Amino acid sequence: MPRFVPAQAGSARLQQNRHERLVAADAAPRCGARTRQGCACAAPAMPNGRCRMHGGASTGPRTPEGQARCRAARLKHGQRGAEAREAARLRGEARRAGVSLRMLMRLARAGVDVDPDEVLNLLEKWEARKRTARQARTRATQASGFPTHDNRAV
Repeated sequence: MPRFVPAQAGSARLQQNRHERLVAADAAPRCGARTRQGCACAAPAMPNGRCRMHGGASTGPRTPEGQARCRAARLKHGQRGAEAREAARLRGEARRAGVSLRMLMRLARAGVDVDPDEVLNLLEKWEARKRTARQARTRATQASGFPTHDNRAV
């Protein structure tokens, strides 16, 4: 049984198509940027007149939707964003207030005369700062989308 052999006319047509495509590719405008060798780049140009290697850096998104996509793509976890930094600052304030409160309590236990109003005032400040720091940390975590015990996917 003879093997199947493609028709010669079909293969000639394929060769002609390939030749036409090569001629069209050669006729495309060239980049022309100066290369490191000092000669003009011979790569085919894109619509902006340069090739893919010499097209220049992106000038960034123009539309508000594109800018929002760019910001979202850049965000990794949000744990160093403005809200997270504010939460850390508030936690530091609460910690310092707690240290001062403990020092006053130790002094009071040691018999040093301490103003009770000052202790109560410091205690109220400490509780308020702690509460605010907790709320800020929750807001920062929810804004980042980072899973926690509160917003973990079930």
